[in-house]
Amino acid sequence: MLRKLKWLSVIIYALFLVSCRSQGWTEISPENSPPPSAQGAVTFIDSSNTAVLFGGITIDRWLDETWIWKEETWYQISPVHVPPERAKLAMEYDKARDRVVLFGGEMDKTLYNDTWEWDGKDWQLIDPTHKPPARCCHAMAYDVVNENVIMYGGYDPVSNKFLSDMWKWDGEDWTEIHTDMPEMSGHSMVSFPANNTIISVQTAGYGTWSWNGKAWEKIEGENPPHRSEGKTAYDRNHDWIVFFGGIANTEMRNDTWVFDDHRWLQLSLPNGPPARFGHVLFYDPTRESIIIFGGIGNNNTRFGDTWELKLPNKSFESMSRGMSYNGDWKGKTSQGLEITFTVAHNDIMAMEFGAEWKGPNCSKTIESKMESTINPTAEATGNFSSIHPIENDAFTISDNNLSTDGTTYTFAGKFSSPTKASGTIEYRVTNGSCQGTNKFDWSATKISP
Repeated sequence: MLRKLKWLSVIIYALFLVSCRSQGWTEISPENSPPPSAQGAVTFIDSSNTAVLFGGITIDRWLDETWIWKEETWYQISPVHVPPERAKLAMEYDKARDRVVLFGGEMDKTLYNDTWEWDGKDWQLIDPTHKPPARCCHAMAYDVVNENVIMYGGYDPVSNKFLSDMWKWDGEDWTEIHTDMPEMSGHSMVSFPANNTIISVQTAGYGTWSWNGKAWEKIEGENPPHRSEGKTAYDRNHDWIVFFGGIANTEMRNDTWVFDDHRWLQLSLPNGPPARFGHVLFYDPTRESIIIFGGIGNNNTRFGDTWELKLPNKSFESMSRGMSYNGDWKGKTSQGLEITFTVAHNDIMAMEFGAEWKGPNCSKTIESKMESTINPTAEATGNFSSIHPIENDAFTISDNNLSTDGTTYTFAGKFSSPTKASGTIEYRVTNGSCQGTNKFDWSATKISP
């Protein structure tokens, strides 16, 4: 693991697919496949409608194999010239020049800073005037605006140094671009032609960034939980970016996310590849699907499987309406007293809140607590009605357990965004000096997944 990652909030969205077997993740069985391996690199070539995969590492050897994906299977080819074996390299298709550019990587204790190009038939070693420092674990993407290939970040295991430099390749030479970006490795970058940008999904809590051809801009909002070696691909059928897998500390991921230039949406899919990192991911326009191959799983397993993801023909907005707000929330009532609640399995599972009721001949502090199981059963004070699922992003909870002064309440709320909620508490007292009905506003923010 190259860098210790911190977990931030996870927004879990539910995607209810139509009952069609062609949508969601499906494992496919190509006639031929590369050996079970990980940490190679892949890119799709528009002119030949194929993907090219190079390098990687099996359980016991480094690879210098070149594989082509076309429509439904993998084909190994034997070019005259071949880059040395390596893993943790980066490749990108230079659309303007119709060439694949390969840079860097590592093999055992060797760290590379060589540049190779693939012309569809053979590899050619390029000898530019300027060469970026040797590295692994970097990322590359095509800059639509400037029609060149961008490389950013990486790691030098020899000196144990994380890198923050950025370079562009114009087909003849590398030129450094000076930016203020953080040191980064194990991240993923992808060209986003829908708005002429490059999107970088950063590790170590740095979020999502967009390159517009001149400068980087951080995209505010929720992000997928941070991890290293998750992979992205651009789905041109939907104009979305798809993000899958990765590893945080020792926990591997198999979550699937999509990005529409403004926000991330996690998809809840019936099936999916086992959790992994170091896989390759690309979009096949012929099949109109995302393809995954290989990766590293639990117990250092090397995968040799190929999976396909077909997304439904739905709008981003329609998919996001089924969102779930699982996590812990914290806020205050309008009187400044604390409110906390937990959402799990699309139920309110625990709640604690307080409010102050003051008036003529009345001074009352209201405090209530609730804990429940998946089929809500009161385990603390209060008898909360079952509220699953949360419908239309709103919920109502009623206390049906009368106290000695005849107190009942209704707790109502609505999620106005994936991280913000607000509502009212209506309190009714039928006995004593505080008889009457009062309402208190409340608001809360999601604080953890």
